[in-house]
Amino acid sequence: MRNKIALFKSLAIAQGIVLAVMFSLSVHAQSSIHDRWAKHDDTSKKVVDHQAMDNILTFIAIPQDNTKYNLRGLNSRVIQYITDYRTFLQTVPVSQLNKNEQLAFWLNLYNAAVIEKMTANISDSGKLKKLRGVPGDAGKWWSDKNIEVEGVLLSLEDIEQQVLAKQWQDPLFIYGLFYGVNGDGFSTSVAFTGANVERQLKTMAKNFINDKANLKVKRGQARVSSLIAWNKETVFNNSDEAILAHLRTYANSKTAQRLEGVSEISKKHSFSWKTAVYTPPAVNRNSYAGSGSAGFGGGGGYRGGS
Repeated sequence: MRNKIALFKSLAIAQGIVLAVMFSLSVHAQSSIHDRWAKHDDTSKKVVDHQAMDNILTFIAIPQDNTKYNLRGLNSRVIQYITDYRTFLQTVPVSQLNKNEQLAFWLNLYNAAVIEKMTANISDSGKLKKLRGVPGDAGKWWSDKNIEVEGVLLSLEDIEQQVLAKQWQDPLFIYGLFYGVNGDGFSTSVAFTGANVERQLKTMAKNFINDKANLKVKRGQARVSSLIAWNKETVFNNSDEAILAHLRTYANSKTAQRLEGVSEISKKHSFSWKTAVYTPPAVNRNSYAGSGSAGFGGGGGYRGGS
């Protein structure tokens, strides 16, 4: 009996050691990713050409509604074009770019990878809650390490939480992430570039925060979208005050009035996982995939500079 007890204790200790080592390795890996892309070049004039992403977004966005995207029924040529653009981005020396070019790069890479996954697996578009998971507890699509940047394999979760959240403490980046569901903040048919990324993200933040579906006020508390709540610790320093300051920065007059007297963020939050994938009636969409800059004849480009 004593031998069995001793054996169980030994096994428990061994299991604890294994779990501790695995946790340590995980923390080290995350730290390495963060440190790997902490570098940028403020003097760099290098520009990444994201015309291909413009083409992709123009093609899939529903006219007059940049929160809906038509990903159904794309032919193999269009899907390959999306893959080619994502593959091109993987060749860009992102460490040599300035900060704004880097931000546009990471957002476009992330979004192109999500769009690529969704178009190739359109039957799974209704399972995004499970496939995405949440920041810190990613689902399969977001945890698979199948994106290579400067020789390092990354997952969507790595890009979101270990690169964007750590390198850009400004919460604006969260609105530029395409999840393919109604609850995300992505609302554009124009690719991010170093020149427009800040302006676009501010516009998305305003659209998101001033939508009553994403912000409810009751009894001195603000109930925010899960998109904000999920990032409270990493992006808002776990501070209600920081979230409220962010909300007030981008609030219009009506929203600002609603926020008067609010001093707390509710522990409750909500998120719409309803897919943003939409099929408009009777559209011959594959005929768009022709040649020329408006079609799908090429990939991306990279212009060097000092």
